Amino acid sequence: MTLVQFDRRSLILPPKAVADFLSRLDEGADFDAERRTSARKFATLEVAVIPVDRELKQCGESFLALSKDISATGMALLHTRTITESHVVVELANRDDRMLQLLATVVRCHAVHRFYEIGLRFVTRLAGK
Repeated sequence: MTLVQFDRRSLILPPKAVADFLSRLDEGADFDAERRTSARKFATLEVAVIPVDRELKQCGESFLALSKDISATGMALLHTRTITESHVVVELANRDDRMLQLLATVVRCHAVHRFYEIGLRFVTRLAGK
């Protein structure tokens, strides 16, 4: 698959309030009932999100979000705005600090306090290991 090109340096960090909210969550707490078939790990990671169309062309404004949790099949993000696109590319660092890009389907986006929880299901790896 091809790498989606964008300039991560131009993205604005999420407000400190998002990180503060995530830090107050109980690791066992969840906003929704368990839907994943693989175990999830509570993790606060900085994730670049690029809305894309069916041809993997950017179709919305890229943004940085913070992850709430991650599993082998998906992840939950917390952001200050809603998202209406059905697919995104997420870019995050792997254990070796190398960038990994994954195509994901947006399975939900709903308000949680002052923020939005965005549920993603991974479709395929685009780049990175």
